[in-house]
Amino acid sequence: MTSSICELRSVAKMNPAPASAEVTPSPCPATETRRRGESRDRLKLERRHANFCLCCSVKVAMLLFERGIFIKLILQMAAGRASIFQMTQSTKLPQFLAVGPGRTGTTWLHEALEGRVDLPYGVKETQFFNYMYDKGFDWYAWHFRYATGARPVGEICPYFAEPLAPGRIKHHLPDCKIIICLRDPVDRAYSNYKLLRAYAWARGPLEEVIETRPHIDHDSHYAEHVKRWFDTFGRERVLITWYEDLASNPQEYLDRFCEFTGIEKFVAPKLGTGDKRINEFSGPPRSRRIAQNARHVLYWLRDKRAYRTIDALESAGVWNYCFSGPVPYPRLTPEQDAMLRQRYLPEVEALEKLLDCDLSRWKKPRPRRAA
Repeated sequence: MTSSICELRSVAKMNPAPASAEVTPSPCPATETRRRGESRDRLKLERRHANFCLCCSVKVAMLLFERGIFIKLILQMAAGRASIFQMTQSTKLPQFLAVGPGRTGTTWLHEALEGRVDLPYGVKETQFFNYMYDKGFDWYAWHFRYATGARPVGEICPYFAEPLAPGRIKHHLPDCKIIICLRDPVDRAYSNYKLLRAYAWARGPLEEVIETRPHIDHDSHYAEHVKRWFDTFGRERVLITWYEDLASNPQEYLDRFCEFTGIEKFVAPKLGTGDKRINEFSGPPRSRRIAQNARHVLYWLRDKRAYRTIDALESAGVWNYCFSGPVPYPRLTPEQDAMLRQRYLPEVEALEKLLDCDLSRWKKPRPRRAA
């Protein structure tokens, strides 16, 4: 069959149809006008996108040149990779880990402790004990190369729901203290939904995304995960805190955290614990394609440990532009709130039994949830 088709094609080439036999239909004027209009609109859109990318590139380049980051970044990455195996023997490693889960104030805590605790240098979360473990422990220790032991050393990273994380941490950091911050699962699920939308991992309404993204529910299996941390480190080395306490009284929350970790107490900074919280997305991204491409670039830079470049793009407003749009997310409706509370009721009751505490505040549907 294939050879026959090839023969027919060769014959057609050797014996083209006469020109008079070809009939070219005259285009419809209305159709032609519409096509030209669509072509112009598509060209305008492409030019806008190109102009945006160009403006961002110029703005970022100017910022990087101003601060001399290009050369410093190359030298920093080269020096870090060259000396990674020499530094691990003398580097001080974390004495505590705040393991989340995500969307429970980890960014606020990191910014509050910055400058008072030796945190991973240049990056908020190494993600070593969940996603980067195959890079080896020397890769992780490199992030604490400037820790001297003069002050506590720690990391704030959402390892909470990773089944392998407790065992890995126990193996490498056997005396480490663990801090867990638990948030109303309904609020946390909706905040997680906004994160998925922002990074173009998901699209569509909340009800659809929560059914297609099982990790949202998995992260909210609080009792299962807390028990795993208890079993690995013992209850005396695990501190359970509540996001509501952080939101209502950050100073009291921070004092309790400092007492457990051995950090010298200090005045809690005002970093968005009220109505406007830090690391919250105001609205869905203006372009899903731009958000998706920005996510790929961000993760590539993280993998290369180009943290200075990531920070420079943050300062230039690039990430905010790519991941957040002008139209705000809608508030949770009473029906959505009631649906989620019923969904997470068994998990809340299991956590009550494990911690011997009252969590009735997480069971009662509320008339309106904040965006």
